[in-house]
Amino acid sequence: MWHFRKADPQLAVVRSRELKDHLLNFIASDPHRIGVLEGNKIVEVKNVDINKGRAALRWISKYKWDFILGIGDDITDEDIFSTLPENGYSIKIGYDASKAKYCLDSPMAARSLLKQISKIGMS
Repeated sequence: MWHFRKADPQLAVVRSRELKDHLLNFIASDPHRIGVLEGNKIVEVKNVDINKGRAALRWISKYKWDFILGIGDDITDEDIFSTLPENGYSIKIGYDASKAKYCLDSPMAARSLLKQISKIGMS
């Protein structure tokens, strides 16, 4: 995974496109299921059969949970949103199209929500 959050924005766009193009050319003939994913200021090379949704599903299936919440701000979080059960809550940070049931406008809003939920849980 290559993060470019602190890079010069204009240069980051150019370099991330170059990197993605080189990686796609490199893996084009590879018989393995390898993919290149662009996220929120990241470029990631990964096995396409492994994702956050599968990991979340593995944890969810181990126990009988009273409350399930998934929060994310990136395209890589969409796999989580799509695997949560009907009684689970999914929240997208930002207003891009999403599989999440709800959205919040910022990480600060998510922190505030988590604080409110933790107070309810303690009472």
